[in-house]
Amino acid sequence: MIKIIIEVEGMKCPMCEAHTNEAIKEAFEGVEVTSSHKEDKTTILTETDIPDDKLREALAKTGYTIGDITREEAKKKGFFSFLRK
Repeated sequence: MIKIIIEVEGMKCPMCEAHTNEAIKEAFEGVEVTSSHKEDKTTILTETDIPDDKLREALAKTGYTIGDITREEAKKKGFFSFLRK
């Protein structure tokens, strides 16, 4: 699982977050997306990596300013994840 963190400037409210999440979900199937206007970031969890240019293209239509894009390995958390070590 890959965690992609995108700096997104210009989101001012929860509706902005929803608009950003919708743009990502429409462009890429099977991803989990959360956005925070307070932290100026969007986080994507995906099984397969998504190229930066494709992410920028999908978010360009939102009108927000896209900054750095970083990646890290992520483990999907589940109800029994506390049992795994």
